[in-house]
Amino acid sequence: MFGPPTFRGLLRLSVSSAAGTLVGGVLATAWIAVLNLRAEDGPYFPPPLVALVLVLPVTLTLIPFQALVELVSARSRRLPWWIVELLAVAGGLSAATLLFAFLLERPSKEPATVAAILALALLQGFVTLSCMRWLAPRRARP
Repeated sequence: MFGPPTFRGLLRLSVSSAAGTLVGGVLATAWIAVLNLRAEDGPYFPPPLVALVLVLPVTLTLIPFQALVELVSARSRRLPWWIVELLAVAGGLSAATLLFAFLLERPSKEPATVAAILALALLQGFVTLSCMRWLAPRRARP
């Protein structure tokens, strides 16, 4: 049940999730730090902790998309890049939708906030699934 192929698949899933979380965390930390500097009232929250609140739901939302890439790669051969990028867009949009639904108590009227959350989710989706495809085993075509 848990042979070397399954272990390699879980390792690919873990490494690609860590890569996406790292990139998303760095960008979210910078964004929250800028928001803290521009704020005229308190309290000021530590940017890395607030970034975790933004990045971890995106990471958890992308896991089914990663599992789909892994299952297809394990069954057949490596997926074409455009299919992986379409899955990354779908994963990023679904993650952004979940962030809007659960983190914002009312729909945000600020286009900058909407654009930043959407960009964060899409970029994290692209990095995660591109890393997943890059780490996939390369097989010769029959």
